[in-house]
Parts: sequence; C-alpha cells; structure tokens
Amino acid sequence: MTSNQPAIKKRKTGEKSKTASRSSDTKKPAALRKKISQSSTPTPSQPVYNESATSFSELGLSEGLQRSTANLGYSSLSALQRSVVPALLNGKDVVAASSPQDDIIPTFLVPAVALLENTRFRQRHGTGVLVIVPTRDAAVQVSETATELIEGSGLDLVAGKVMDGANHGSEEQKLAKGISILAGTPVRLLDHLRNTSTFIIENMKGVVVYEAEKFAELGLDKELRDIFTFLPKKRISAVFGTQQNDALAAVGELLCRQDAVRYGEVSKAAPTVEPAKSHAYVVVEPEDRLLLLATFVKRFQTKKIVVRCASTQAALFYSDVLDMLDIPNQCLHGKQSKKERASSLSEYLTNGHGALICSEQAAIGLEIPPADWVIQFDPPRTVTEFTTPTNPIPGRSVIFLQPIEKALVERVTNSGVTMEEFSFPRKQLLKVQPAIEKAVAKNFNLHVLAKDAFRSFLSDYNIHADREIFDTTKLDVAKLARSFGFPIPPRVQVREAKEEKIDTVSRPYGPERVKDGRKRRRV
Repeated sequence: MTSNQPAIKKRKTGEKSKTASRSSDTKKPAALRKKISQSSTPTPSQPVYNESATSFSELGLSEGLQRSTANLGYSSLSALQRSVVPALLNGKDVVAASSPQDDIIPTFLVPAVALLENTRFRQRHGTGVLVIVPTRDAAVQVSETATELIEGSGLDLVAGKVMDGANHGSEEQKLAKGISILAGTPVRLLDHLRNTSTFIIENMKGVVVYEAEKFAELGLDKELRDIFTFLPKKRISAVFGTQQNDALAAVGELLCRQDAVRYGEVSKAAPTVEPAKSHAYVVVEPEDRLLLLATFVKRFQTKKIVVRCASTQAALFYSDVLDMLDIPNQCLHGKQSKKERASSLSEYLTNGHGALICSEQAAIGLEIPPADWVIQFDPPRTVTEFTTPTNPIPGRSVIFLQPIEKALVERVTNSGVTMEEFSFPRKQLLKVQPAIEKAVAKNFNLHVLAKDAFRSFLSDYNIHADREIFDTTKLDVAKLARSFGFPIPPRVQVREAKEEKIDTVSRPYGPERVKDGRKRRRV
C-alpha cells in the first residue's frame, strides 16, 4: 500500500468491537465492513483559538469558515457562545443550559466544522460529528444549517440527517458514501448503528446532544443511552438543553468528561419558566381542525396571532392553505436559515397584524414579542410543554383539542391551571373544504406538503409520551385526513412505538437464540 492511500483500520487480536452487537456483521463478508482510517494522513498542529473573543471573526477561524459565518449573519457572540464556542474549539467537553433566545445550533456547528477541517476529515472517512436530536424538525434544521456552513467554507464535507419516517434505503446509501456531520433522531439512528454495515463511526471526532431534556419527556432516554454504547471513547462531547434540571445533568454526566466546561449552572434546579395561570381550549371535530384555524385567523386578522405547529411540514402546509384563502400570514420553519427566519419575523412585526405560523423548533433562538393570541394547533409534545413551554410566547393561549383529547383539560386543571372553554358552532366555520380538497388534488406541491404534514401528525401521535390522552387507537384517521385536504386518507408510513419484550425464562446452559424478537434478561 502506497503512502498516499488510506489504510484499512484493523482490530487487534482479542479486542472487542463496540459495534459487535450489529446483527448484520455475521451475515456480511468482511469486505463490506471496511473502515477507512486517517492514519496515513498527517495530523496538523492544533490551532489555538481566542478564548476572549467577542465575535466570530475574533475566534481565529480559517478564512473559509470566517467567510461562511459572515454570510450566514453570525457576527457577535452571545454570553453563552463566549464561554462555549472557544471551549469546544480548543477540544474541551461542554454541558450548557441555555435560554430560549440563545441560537444554539451555530454554537456547536461552527466548532464542529472547524474540528473536521483541522483534522483533515473527508467525506470518505464516514461520520465525523454526530448530532443527536429529539425531533425530526430539529434534524432538518441542524442538517440545513450545517450544509450552509460547509458550502460557504468550501470543504470536502457533507451534512445530512437520518430520522423517523424517512426512506431507510436512501439513508443507507448516503451513509455508505459518508455523512461528515450527521443529525439523527434516536430510534432511526440506533437502527442504523445496529444494522447498517456501511455506517462508519470509528473516525468520529465529536458528539452533540441537542435539547437534552426532551429525550426523557418523549420517552427516548433508553435509546439515547443505547446510542452512547456505540460511540468511540476518544471524542469531544457537548450537551445542550434549555432547562436546568436532572435530565440535562444526567446526560452530561454520561457523555462528558469530569473536567467539562459547564454553563448556566447545570444542576437539579427546577425550570425557571413560570406557568400561565389560565389557558383556553376549543373542542373541534378532527375533520374541522383546518377550517376552524382558517376561521379563527380570519376573524381576528386585525390581531397578532401565533400558531404553534409540531413540525416543519405542518407549518408549510397550513401557511400555504391560508395563502390560498387570502388570509395574511408569515411562516417560520426548520428549513429556513437564520436570516430567512429573521426576515419572516421582521415582516410579521412590520405588518402589525396577521398570523405567524411557526414550528416549535423554528421558534427557538428568536425572541418573538407578545401576541394577542397564541394557538397550540397540533398536540404538544407533553402536557408540561403546553402549560410551561421551554420557548414561551406571551399572549392569550388557546389549544385546539379533538373530542378524544379532552382528558388534557382535567390533567391541566389538576395542576392548578384554569382552563376556559371557547365554542365555535360548526355553521360559523368558513365553507372552504371543497376548495381545499380541490387545491390539494390538483396542485402537486400542495399535495406533497399535505401528505408530509399528515404523515408527521400521525407519527407524532403514534409515539406520543402521554398515550392516555393522545391514544392512536381512538383516532379517526378518515376524518382527520379531511383536515389535510384528503377525502380518502393517503397511504403513508408512520413511526411506530415499539415496546420491548423481556424473556424472563432462565436457561441453565448454552446460549440459545431467542425467538419472536424477545430479548433475554439475566436472572
């Protein structure tokens, strides 16, 4: 092998692989599991970054990365970034609790790109930085921002995402080519770690956990811990959360070193956001959800209204439908860059009225001023997220509930919060259902958005942490489809919530292959 060729990473005799649990290893030839190392590439000296910098231009980044950050509008460093960014650039672990107004994504992506640039990382080396996120919307936003940073710096790197509900085969092909900065949701990421033989992680340089406290809220903490067992030990780790609580501290303790830089007094302190004293709710039939939203926004179009949606797909679809009905609105979603989100918010504020349709993820990092109405249109991730949101927007709060979800009212009332019921008679709703269905049927782009939003809604419902209130088995899918413009429900693939089955049978000798997907537990 010549010196300019990449070496094949070999394992010492008797050394146990971290990926030995991948079920496909024993079925695939060794040639399919080659891991390209960087041992033949000389490692340059680690640059020293300015720890007293107050702007991105003063950090000491490369010319290409400085140009990229400037193009994306990253100028001055926030208080959190002044502590965290230089620490990550200089190879330290970080555990940070941020405020909702902090723009966290560039806080870890700029050091991630710099780390791969300094180590001469290339696409063929596999995944260099892994960003674990709790939701699909966060995965989209992280991968889009990483792509913009990479393209602006001119590096041979690729950003991408793996997430629930996406095409598994397409993700496998991209992983085989190499995704330098990878954003992934826990269940799909764990699936690839176990079963995708071409997923190269041995050269990984850094790991980031984004919105750490939400994993426990969504019941994904077990998957998160399982992912940690696959990670190489020699790496830089960072954990970011928006609440100073046990969940953030626990993830930081598992992932980061003892001497990690800690910001925001990460401890077992309770969240600082005070819950609202009262909320309002509207009970609406599933087929009338979109009609009620359009009626509500049109009736109060002289007011400022913020509509909170669960996903980027939902925000885009609802915004396009309101546009079609000539109802003024602006849209914030995860696929927008920071500049685009700031521009949409600025236009909304300039108009002085109308609706702002925003996904939960897109609202993070932006200081949205008080509104007259704040509508929780899609089901919240948790009941606590509704009463005490991590990114609160001041205003009169109202949640749209289906009849099967009325148990939420009792749950919120028992927590000491008053719930006032509003009523909208069906005869007062806009008569636009035929127009919406016709537009979805004939407009290809709107049809795709509607189908993606429908899939996203079902997926979120199917894995909801509070199944006593949001029970998939009680959901009328046929009626719900009409609120997305489909007279007949389209065929979509949704993420399923899988319960682990434990085999408690004790066997005195010999490993035995467990049947029916059951996992053995030692007794």
